[in-house]
Amino acid sequence: MILFQSDWARYPSAIIDKETRNKSFLDLAVLWRDMGVKNHAFPLALINPKLQGVDPFSKSLTVEQAGMISFECRINPWYYFREIARAPARSGSEPGIFLANRGNMCLFWVYFNHIFITLIQPRQTGKSLSLDQLVAYLLNIRCRKSNVNLLTKDDTLRRQNVKRLKDIIDVLPAYLNQVGKEGSKNSENITSASLGNAFQTFLPQMSVARANNVGRGMTTETMLFDEGPFQPLFNIAFPAAMASAGAAHDIAKAKNEPYGVICTTTAGKIDEESGQFFYNELLQTAAHWDDPFFLDATDHDDLVKRVISMCRKSPNYEQDGTKQPLVVIPRINATFSHRQLGYTDDWLREKIAAAVGPRDGAERDYLNRWTNGQANSPFTAETTARIIKSERAVVYKDFDDKRNFLLNWYIPQNQIEQIMASRDVILGMDSSDAVGNDSMGVTLTDTRTLGTIASATLNNMSIFGFSEWIADLMLKFPKLIWIPERKSSGMSIIDHVSEILMSHNQDPFKRIFNRIIQERENFTEAYEELKRPLYARRSDFYSKHKGLLGFNTAGQGEYARSRLYGSVLSSMTQRFAENIFDKTLIQQLMGLSVKDNRIDHGINGHDDLVISWLLVGWLLLFGKNLHHYGLDVSVILSEEPAKLKEQNIPQAVKNNKHEQTLIHDKINQLLERLSKEREEIIVAQLERELRFLDSKLVKDMSTVSSMQDLIDKAKEQRLKNRRNFQQYGMQDRRDTVSAYREMYKMNNFR
Repeated sequence: MILFQSDWARYPSAIIDKETRNKSFLDLAVLWRDMGVKNHAFPLALINPKLQGVDPFSKSLTVEQAGMISFECRINPWYYFREIARAPARSGSEPGIFLANRGNMCLFWVYFNHIFITLIQPRQTGKSLSLDQLVAYLLNIRCRKSNVNLLTKDDTLRRQNVKRLKDIIDVLPAYLNQVGKEGSKNSENITSASLGNAFQTFLPQMSVARANNVGRGMTTETMLFDEGPFQPLFNIAFPAAMASAGAAHDIAKAKNEPYGVICTTTAGKIDEESGQFFYNELLQTAAHWDDPFFLDATDHDDLVKRVISMCRKSPNYEQDGTKQPLVVIPRINATFSHRQLGYTDDWLREKIAAAVGPRDGAERDYLNRWTNGQANSPFTAETTARIIKSERAVVYKDFDDKRNFLLNWYIPQNQIEQIMASRDVILGMDSSDAVGNDSMGVTLTDTRTLGTIASATLNNMSIFGFSEWIADLMLKFPKLIWIPERKSSGMSIIDHVSEILMSHNQDPFKRIFNRIIQERENFTEAYEELKRPLYARRSDFYSKHKGLLGFNTAGQGEYARSRLYGSVLSSMTQRFAENIFDKTLIQQLMGLSVKDNRIDHGINGHDDLVISWLLVGWLLLFGKNLHHYGLDVSVILSEEPAKLKEQNIPQAVKNNKHEQTLIHDKINQLLERLSKEREEIIVAQLERELRFLDSKLVKDMSTVSSMQDLIDKAKEQRLKNRRNFQQYGMQDRRDTVSAYREMYKMNNFR
């Protein structure tokens, strides 16, 4: 069959059938072409050009034509789905043609490449129909002596699935229907005796032993799992089925038969055992589907290489009763929004409006959002919609073949150098050990718009190679400033990158966030020496101060994690939700929840891109002396989407915003007083008033720990002031003003 661009050479007679009656396939090919996919024509492949214009349902087909159609279908599934497949009739209407879209063509293409795929779509967008069409093709056309097994949520879904499949088969031309009357078609199974194929269904079990047995019993060439997050003990049945899948796949490969694993579902609940397993073990370890990057692989081996470059190791995958980290398995997470499938925003609004039940159910069903019923989302429905709606397609894939690294750019390739030379851009990095389970999260963010310029999620690599890659970026783009998290492998990476920069006469303390610039009052001597060029500094300057490079996340204070997930996350999403763009970053944000007054990702979840993005936000919101990095502080966060739309805000909303602004101003005044107050009883009163005002704020999202974070910061400043007062013998609180004036004169307090 034709899967890759190079496959056309294997079929010299093949043509692109632009005359097909099924215009949805032609529309998809045009869409992919416009997206930059070079391999966009395979859905229109016709290997035997004599069949162009021939109606496979015609009553006047010759025996020869029927034979050519049968053979074409067997070697060319795209012809089958395009010209043969029919959607079952509804309400007395005639069966309709099968409509191609990015979701179902992705499903088929990935399956025929034998790569594990999870397909997630909003409800009522044809996910189940797509899977049924694939099964009908395998049973009636392609397979010989093979089984297709399905584990589904309950008996109702099983019966519905078997009926749909029966209806699809029944409307096929008689010469293609290999099930016929001789094949059993009960409510649980379908067989094709003439081809030796069988479709069998299984249901989840309520005991661990039975769930394990069901999983092992359904292992075969093609395994389908429907609505896994909603199945009891799916976390037991699925690993049991996968434990021996390799042997079944090897047999199918030797017979040149199709094989693979497909999971289809709507988004689930990550606080339930099966949902958590599905989300963390299957989705979070998988590569996000990317049409141009994957479809344009040169061949199967190149595709596997590309997929693995974006996958993680499973952190807790059970095999044979033991929890052992496995090698990276190529998996694809194909999550499609309504827009990507060709549905309008009006369609979405109507479906959500018609949905009954709690809000989180509609978000799962139609926004593909995984929810946590035991914890609150840190975002309101409005902010959630803004974040999800911000998703954009990657514009340019910068794939480093040597290191197997992929950098996703959200600006055109021919504009990268100009934008990186004219705009201030910050590179945020969440560090890890990069062993597969956890990734290096990298974001490049515009300082004016907080828009994502580029992103990468990298793992399974050498720290040395990653350091070189970061250094290459910084040397290629001299204005790029880096704020890395100083944890795990981060210290080694910072050290190596710094050495590379210095070998090119680049000052790491001017290119990498550091505490000397951030806290210059605490490092006055080092700060003065930092003003000198590299060659004029003491030889031990770098070795003495390299520990001050990077962001060292703390439990409290200025570098506290609570600040990142509190005021920084709040400000960034409230003001710049429209500019997030990156699909992985969006999904990680959607995976956050508030539990026990703390925002975090789920168990075994991931937030590497979130952290890298928040570090950039922290630098722009709380960074000091930023001009020393060469940043234009006058334009930082100046292009806020909300400000650009201010003229469209109703007057009532503006009045409320004015009231909120007054509360914010009052809070700032009280915090200033709190930082200087020395009487404990007044401190307690100020803190109570601050918390009361905080409760009056209309928060677009939860800002848990934000007020406490600000109070703690004021406390730190107060203690610092007290030490300074004691140093100069000024104990009376009524001397505060004169004390500040005296210290200002001495240039010791600024």
